[in-house]
Amino acid sequence: MDAVTSGATPGTLPRVGHEQLLQEPQHHASAHTLSLPESLRWLELACPELASVRYELWGIEVATASCGEGLSPAVAAGVERLLAEMLRSLASR
Repeated sequence: MDAVTSGATPGTLPRVGHEQLLQEPQHHASAHTLSLPESLRWLELACPELASVRYELWGIEVATASCGEGLSPAVAAGVERLLAEMLRSLASR
């Protein structure tokens, strides 16, 4: 689960599946910083037994991502909905 800033309405709950996640564009802050897709690829190279693992990113759209305390009402409501979705998903497995 992570904060997402795609321009959607704050509190929206995007989910990104394995294939889409690995195809996300790479944005490098420095030569020493790996993106999430790159990190997952390197992890699979280091541990080939993880090749069968499928990832899914669960997100909550935020208006802004900055340091501070607390969540906006829309994001706080999104957290509650996301938790309920995750629990339903786990229970169905």
